[in-house]
Amino acid sequence: MFTIIRFTYLALLASLSSLVLGTATLAQDSVIQVADGIYAFDPGDEYNSMFIVTDDGVIAIEPVNSRHAAGMLEAIRSVTDQPVKFLLHSHNHWDHSNGGNVFRDAGATIIAHEEAYAWMEANPHPDLTLPDET
Repeated sequence: MFTIIRFTYLALLASLSSLVLGTATLAQDSVIQVADGIYAFDPGDEYNSMFIVTDDGVIAIEPVNSRHAAGMLEAIRSVTDQPVKFLLHSHNHWDHSNGGNVFRDAGATIIAHEEAYAWMEANPHPDLTLPDET
């Protein structure tokens, strides 16, 4: 399953890159449907996140910080009533990995690479929630 998630994430990043680089126009709205069940979240705070809606629930990617994460959770809920099952961290930098508690409180399991987890554990931040799994 994680191989599928990783492949999907990389494909989505490529799609999102084309949006950001101007081959498609970003709407002022914070949610952009990239493909069937795949959404970019761009609230205009210089960060983009993504979420994937499946029949089994939602996979959120990149919480950024609590404010961004709360907005993304609201955006997810505007698209689907499926529960958020997983939150994936792409890496450990504070400007991407804060705000996980918003998704944990919503019932999501937080996942990060084992090296990202080790860094997060060694470098605590008030808005950083350690992942549940690596």
